[in-house]
Amino acid sequence: MTEIIFSYNRLSHRVLNFMIIVGQFISLILVWLFLYFLGITNYETAPAFFQENPDIAVWIIFLSIPFFMLSTAFIIFKFWSRKEDKACIRLWKEYAILYYRGEEIMINKGEISIEQLTSKKKAIFYDTYILKIQKRKIIFDKCILKKGKKREKTLSFAMKKLLYYTK
Repeated sequence: MTEIIFSYNRLSHRVLNFMIIVGQFISLILVWLFLYFLGITNYETAPAFFQENPDIAVWIIFLSIPFFMLSTAFIIFKFWSRKEDKACIRLWKEYAILYYRGEEIMINKGEISIEQLTSKKKAIFYDTYILKIQKRKIIFDKCILKKGKKREKTLSFAMKKLLYYTK
């Protein structure tokens, strides 16, 4: 019997895509609010400084957009990277047992199919593994490895070992 403990991201890659879209929408609202409070949204009501120096107003407008978008993306990235969880696979000759989110899932030889979605097939940079077991779909997203922190085996190592049990 071999036991492999690995880390994965609890959130789905669809949640990450949704958070990015909502975050970018929020950043556009923040840009508009920032420009509104500076008074740059309307030339007639803009402060005298911006009416005399319209080039500074243009620079503020075009630099505030990437600033707010990158800051919301950074917050989303930090939130996403902290949602890690651990799972365990125990491997025997004819079957394996997956311990995942408090469940024990028995995997007999030939009852599992593993599909890997690499960053070429989707818009995010995390590798995603889709396990189809007993009419059930389990999605594992690779977590971000933090420097200086010792890890157990990685998700990709565990999935390579589990390939032995595929159809």
